[in-house]
Amino acid sequence: MFVVGAADRSLALDRKIKQAIYARSGIGAYRSVNLQGGGLEIQRDPEGGGNQSWVVLQREGGMWPRAGPDRAVVAAADLLP
Repeated sequence: MFVVGAADRSLALDRKIKQAIYARSGIGAYRSVNLQGGGLEIQRDPEGGGNQSWVVLQREGGMWPRAGPDRAVVAAADLLP
């Protein structure tokens, strides 16, 4: 399972509080659409109340699901305004 959230003014809160809650819950990946900066932030690999992997994709980037029957590339531009 993964979660996608959109953040405008709440980005700092999302990076600190929400990602920790999701990591402690065992959610394998958390994506946050940064509405101000225009990037897609991906946090993965929950461990010890935080995520061990964090990457920011710009509009031209893409992400690949790690599991599932359909591992098609999801373009960051499709999730950004």
